[in-house]
Formats: sequence, C-alpha cells, structure tokens
Amino acid sequence: MRKLLGILLAISLLLTVFSFAEENQEVKSITVASPSRLTGRFFTDIWGNNTSDIDVRMLLHGLNTVSFDKNQKYAVNSSVVSKLDGRLNADATEMVYTIDLRTNLKFSSGEKITAKDFVFTMLLLASDELQAFAPNDYYNWVSGYEAYRSGEKNVFTGIEILDGNTFTISVPTEYLPYFYEMMYVDITPYPISEIAPGCEIMNGEYGGTYISGDFTSELLYETILNPESGYLTHPEVVSGAYTLASYEEETGKAVFLLNPYYPGNALGIKPEIEEITFIHATYDEALEGLKSGEIDILNKATDGEFINEALEIANGVHSVSYDRQGFGYLAFAAEEENEVTGSLNVRQAIAYCFNRKNLVDDFLRGRGSVVFSHYGLGSWVLNEYDGDIADVVQRYKVNGTRAKQLLIDDGWTLNENGEKFEDGKDKVRYKKLEDGTLIPLELKFAETENNKPAQWITENLGPIFESVGFSFNAEVVPYEDVLKCYYREEGRPYNLMFLATNFDFVYDPYINFNKDYADIGYLNPSGIKDEELSEIAYKMHTTKYDEVEEFVSLWEEFAIRYSEVLPSLPIYSNPYYDFVSDRITGYQPNANVTWAQAIISAEIK
Repeated sequence: MRKLLGILLAISLLLTVFSFAEENQEVKSITVASPSRLTGRFFTDIWGNNTSDIDVRMLLHGLNTVSFDKNQKYAVNSSVVSKLDGRLNADATEMVYTIDLRTNLKFSSGEKITAKDFVFTMLLLASDELQAFAPNDYYNWVSGYEAYRSGEKNVFTGIEILDGNTFTISVPTEYLPYFYEMMYVDITPYPISEIAPGCEIMNGEYGGTYISGDFTSELLYETILNPESGYLTHPEVVSGAYTLASYEEETGKAVFLLNPYYPGNALGIKPEIEEITFIHATYDEALEGLKSGEIDILNKATDGEFINEALEIANGVHSVSYDRQGFGYLAFAAEEENEVTGSLNVRQAIAYCFNRKNLVDDFLRGRGSVVFSHYGLGSWVLNEYDGDIADVVQRYKVNGTRAKQLLIDDGWTLNENGEKFEDGKDKVRYKKLEDGTLIPLELKFAETENNKPAQWITENLGPIFESVGFSFNAEVVPYEDVLKCYYREEGRPYNLMFLATNFDFVYDPYINFNKDYADIGYLNPSGIKDEELSEIAYKMHTTKYDEVEEFVSLWEEFAIRYSEVLPSLPIYSNPYYDFVSDRITGYQPNANVTWAQAIISAEIK
C-alpha cells in the first residue's frame, strides 16, 4: 500500500512539475513593425486597401478555396478543398463549379466550418442589405445576382448546397472566358453567428439559397461597423492562422494569437510563432527598435536613407529585399464633376510640372525607379513584357510652357476679377463656367502626416504649381482621412493626394477602371470615366486564362492609354526591404506574397 501511495505521490509531483514548467514556458512571440499604420479595416476590401490592413486580413482570414504565390499564380487550396470540378450544364448556358470541402475545417472558436459558411459569405456580400451602406460588386458573375442584389428575390439562385461539405456555383457562359477564371470560386468563410446572429442559411424551395431570420441592413451595420465591437475592426471569430487579441485605434497597435484550429496553409504548414504584436513605427523609431531588439521584423521599408542606415547594423539583424508589385503615385479626384482635376488638361499640366526623378532620388536614394504607367517593378505582367514599357508610354518630360498652354486651352485664362490673366502680374488662374461662375485653379492637397514623399511634394512642387497659375493649398491630414477621401467615403474635400499601393493578387484593371463604376469610390477610386481605357481593360479581363501573350499585349495598350488619360500620376516603384532579427529563421517574404504569409513558415531560434 505504501509503495502504491509512493508511486501515486511521485506521479502527482511529476505532473505538478510538468504543469509548472508548461505555465512558465516562454511564449514564442515577436514584434512586427511597419511604416504603414493600421486603420482597422480587417474585413474584406470593401472599406479600403491599406497595405497593412491587407496583411492583417491575411493573418485573420485564411481558409480561401484558392491560394496564390508571389507570381500571382493560383491553384485550388488543397488544405481547404478536397475536390473542385467545373462542367457546363445541359444547355451549355452555365458553367457549374462543384466544390467539395475537407471535413476538418473549424473557426477559431472551435465551431465546425461547412458549406453553409462559404455560402453565407457570398449571400452576405452580394445582398442588398449590405449593399445599402457598402456597395460592391462581389459575386456579380453568379447566376441570379441581379435579382438577388436588387432585392427582387431573397434567393440567390446560382448557389446550391448539395450536402454539409459540398456546394455549387453557377456562372453564366457570358462571363467566360475570364483570364483569372478560378477567382470565380475563390471564397473565404465568415461566421454567420458573429455577423448575422440568429440567422441561418437555407436552401430555396425551387433551388438556390437564402438567409433566413432577421437579416437587415440595420443588423449588419451594427455587427460590422460598431466602432467598439464590429467585425470590421474587431473580428473575434476567424478562420486564419491567427486571431485578433486586441487592436488600438489610436496607436494602430494590434496583438495576434495563434489559432489552434488552423489546418495549415496550402502547403500544409502550420505557424510556430504563438504571438505577434504589430505596431506602426516611424523610420527613426524602427531603427532604434531594430538596434535594441524590441522590433523583430520591420516590414516594407522604402525610405532610402533609412535602408542605408539599417543595412549598417552590424550584428543581430539581416535584410530581405523583394520588388514591389505596386507603385507610389499622385491620386487625382478625376471624376467629371470636379472642375479642376476632373479635367484631362489639368492632370497633364500637373504631370508636366513634376520632375518625378527628383523625388525618387531624394526619397529612395537610388533604391527604386520612376514608373510611367500602371505597373510596379514586381508586376508579373511587366516581367512578361518583351521590351521597355517606358519606350511606348507618355512620359511627360518637365515643361512649364507646355503646362501653361494646356491650362489656357482648357479655359483657365482669367484672373480673380474675371479679366485676362497676365503672367507676372496675376497669381491664380480662373475659369468661367457655362453658368457664369468664376472658379479658381485650386489644388487642394491632402498631405499625409508623417509621410516624407507627401512632405516633399508640398515643399518642392507647391512653388512650381503656383508658377504656372495654380493655387496650391496643402493640409496635413491623418492617413485614415486621406483614405476616406480617396475612396469617397465622406465626399472629396481634397482633389490631390499622395498614396502608395500594392496591386491585388489578381491584376485585373477592369475592376478599378470600369467606366460603369465611376461613381463607386470603392471600385473606381479615381472616378475616371474613359471609354477607351475601360474597353481595353475589359478585353484583358475576358482573355482566356492560358493566353498570357494576348493579355500582356493588351496590357501594353492599357499602359499607353493610362499614361495619356492619367487616372493617377505614377511616380515610382521600388524594392521593399524587410529587416529581420537573426533569432528568426525561415522568414522569406520574397518567396511569398507578403509577410503575413511568410510568417507561417518562420521559426524562433
């Protein structure tokens, strides 16, 4: 008996020691910093595409049916989908895609993910209840979209649930071919319990699916946009590699914890790092943080002065560089209603005033290049292009005389008294509208706070713009307010902005330059309505998926037209530099789309 008690006591002590060791085991945690501040838009791109927010969405929402690599090549995500099949229906009017899901999928709450969760995503985003305050074009290619989107029917006829893990999506053949055809079946599951509590996904009596229960715009506005608890800024139940533990709107700081139910990425790899703190850091703060070890990864550095200094850190830090797929640019309010930057002549005059190489030299310090149209150094389409695109597009060599003539041709020939504008005497050009209103040639520039290129534009271009007759008024504006202006969420208080972007994984310009979407800020931020640009983009969009040469040839036409009509003025593209603590291994953003994907393969020594 004593022997048995002794064994039990030993086991008890062993378990106690083991438990104590587990409790005191150091959490594998890192701090990631970025010059780009979070704005808390963590649920779809409907509310904007800030680079850092995109990365967070990748961390949080991970079980897409389709996966991408750094070259924007895509394939079925085998960690999510067991089988995908596409076949024409009996009368060849629709392509019907059947998606079989794996049975081990769960949300971070432990709740099982089924076909209904993927279907909910489509029904939610296409619903007239959501479109009422968040217009978008998600799933407009699915049969029955118009009737469902308009509210004419509450059933989305093109979506069918066959069983718990199988559903179908029907696409009319008029939407084929499409260069990125698999995007038609790229879906991320979102939790109905969080976004539409009390509602359910049901099969329609005569086919299709619908959302039952008290599914209203008022409900969605509260569950998504509530600043304290809404799914946009505080998504608690997610499907990605990490969950959101906290987010501070004031500082842009967020903390992420490992999702124990994440099944792995498309290669089956599960993350090892248990906790990630993401912070915004100025370049000065980042340099000190890297030296002290308080920052483990500095993501997407572009400032040439900082990069040169960071490369000199002798011990404990290494760098990884990779070409940006996007560019930095002057964003115009190019909608026709804007009498100033809505004018092509005005936009071209601005281009003739801007020596873009000066900004590139001062800001990037040789670590980047001037770009002349819609591409970045890392764009796959540029890398497939046979030749130098700069040789065929319009480049706008600095020419003040040409800029003045464009303004004169556009009617900016008067002074503030309505008399003829005289160089050397008058300062600001005016124009008389058809109704007799006299308006100034005023550039209202939103200078993003703590942004070197934006500051450079104010200091260096302001005087040049004024020399040809512009009134240049710059106002320092928080980054999130610049984005609100850009996406026209609260009107257009400014007609000129500096922004830098990364293109979507699917490079499909038709999404953002479709003339029919000119009034929708989320889809066409510039507001441009150019028939030729839209038509070329549509031809790219409808190229067959295996006709890469045709797509690239059309892109050349698109790039030329873009440089002529200037929805924005491209300035530069550049390599990104990530600076990484030597205690982190396996981190390869150059082999992935972004740090949020690279971190899954990373480990701490």
